[in-house]
Amino acid sequence: MLVKYLGLVWDDKLKQNVPRTTFLNDGLFRFTQPKFLNDKGSEARFDAYYDEYSAVDIEWAKTQYLKQSIDFECTMAIDKLIAIFLEPTGCRFGDCMPWLVKETGFETMAEYDYNTFEKGVLAMNHAVIELLSAHVGVFSLCKSDSSVYMWTHYASEGKGIAVVFKEDHSFFKDYPAKGVSYNREDRATISYQKGLFRINGHPAENFKVVKSDTGKLSIKLPRNIDWEELTNRLIYSKDANPWLVEEEMRIVLPLDCCDVGNGKILTPELDESLVYIPNLTDKKYSEVCLKKIPLDAVESIIVGFDTDPTYKQVIIDKLASTAELSHINIKQVQYNVFNKLEVVDI
Repeated sequence: MLVKYLGLVWDDKLKQNVPRTTFLNDGLFRFTQPKFLNDKGSEARFDAYYDEYSAVDIEWAKTQYLKQSIDFECTMAIDKLIAIFLEPTGCRFGDCMPWLVKETGFETMAEYDYNTFEKGVLAMNHAVIELLSAHVGVFSLCKSDSSVYMWTHYASEGKGIAVVFKEDHSFFKDYPAKGVSYNREDRATISYQKGLFRINGHPAENFKVVKSDTGKLSIKLPRNIDWEELTNRLIYSKDANPWLVEEEMRIVLPLDCCDVGNGKILTPELDESLVYIPNLTDKKYSEVCLKKIPLDAVESIIVGFDTDPTYKQVIIDKLASTAELSHINIKQVQYNVFNKLEVVDI
């Protein structure tokens, strides 16, 4: 089941909020850039590890082990893997001569390290979400048509509607929806240990503090990183708390695949001295990107448990009077005697 929950929108003619049903006229649905999605904590952002290693780091270390071994699987203990393949080598000036740390404005190397880690993670997260938002849009769907959470948060507390799509329609064959993972081990990771950043296990290159008034950081992404894996981890994974309840499925497409662009024309908000990622920073894109989904891909429309009866009837009349919409079933979600939501035919 693929369900899109839609809330209320302002109608200039009626001067009031009404269920979002404009797609019945044009088939257009918004593919939202990651920076505009409502998860401001984990959406298209790295899961950060300070003074420790992520599961992805350990897997990277195992890969390095296998490159040097005739074994078919890694048999080395994790602590040895860390010591050989992950731990930074050598001694930094600040570790060997701690009195020099004060010349940088910090009292201890621990204080210096955490400041470096914090700035680096914030820089990378900002750069990645800006760049992804310039190139891809996300169409968020749900696996359930009777989720209390979804009806409350995304359908204006039951005043909106839900659109149920046909999973076997050619549109969803061409653009298949993929489930979002809420497992931490599936997240893209950035870890920091004694001056060394790792992104999905790979050491970040040429990390340095740029000499400027703002003390910004410059980080180059690893050259041999698996970009497809990194992008999938960024786009298709989120924190379990509180997002697990959404049971989200996603269609992610290049913005160039969208049919209509509205709103401001934007470019990535990047300071190239902060994070250097070549050839990706000049992309222009519309603030609102819409793609047409064939109306025969719509199986049913479910009106909410608190949808205004007037607009419920407007939807019923629209479906009945329009030939290309006549196949769409109209249903309603309501609370049953057990105080559970259920979908019933109208």
